[in-house]
Amino acid sequence: MLGFLKNVLNSMPLTWLVLAWPSWPLVKEVFLNERYYAEIMYDSGLLAVQFTVLALVITPFMNLVRSWPTGVQIMRWIFRRRRAIGIAAFGYGALHTFYYVRYTGSLELIILNLVEWDLLTGWIAFLIFLVLAVISNKKSVRFLGRNWKPLQRAAYFAAGFTALHWYLIGQFETLLMQWFLPVLLLQLLRLIPSKRTQNSA
Repeated sequence: MLGFLKNVLNSMPLTWLVLAWPSWPLVKEVFLNERYYAEIMYDSGLLAVQFTVLALVITPFMNLVRSWPTGVQIMRWIFRRRRAIGIAAFGYGALHTFYYVRYTGSLELIILNLVEWDLLTGWIAFLIFLVLAVISNKKSVRFLGRNWKPLQRAAYFAAGFTALHWYLIGQFETLLMQWFLPVLLLQLLRLIPSKRTQNSA
């Protein structure tokens, strides 16, 4: 029984199901179109940010818990799903973009709106995430070799443009602090030399 439960918890289909579960109200809206535009944009954008932040804090958080064996095991389990979490972040960003395009309803108007920095930063973030999603597979890893990992670090630039997108739209200062500040703090902590590094110096 325990072995069965372990296999279920470790199965990637379950991981994808959990990651996709919050998308149900958003996907349903594609066909029903019952909710307000502002509400659906807020929900899809927030989910995209939440999964982006989760993907970015996994590695630095592993460094914080490396002296706690149970914490390391938990973080390793999450780390093996980091690529799926990143793809989920792109998926919610894609839904966010889809609703914007549908609401705008005109390619010409979308292009004209690119002069607005609040919208341009959102598009830049989405395009970076699109590239990262496209190369998030084993074939791309083999093809790109050692260049694959540096390319994946572009996620930090995408997160930065997303934060700027939120800031320029306005009224999201509290959310910015809540979701992006932990990423910044954890990255700054990585710059502090560990005791292991100091002892080997």
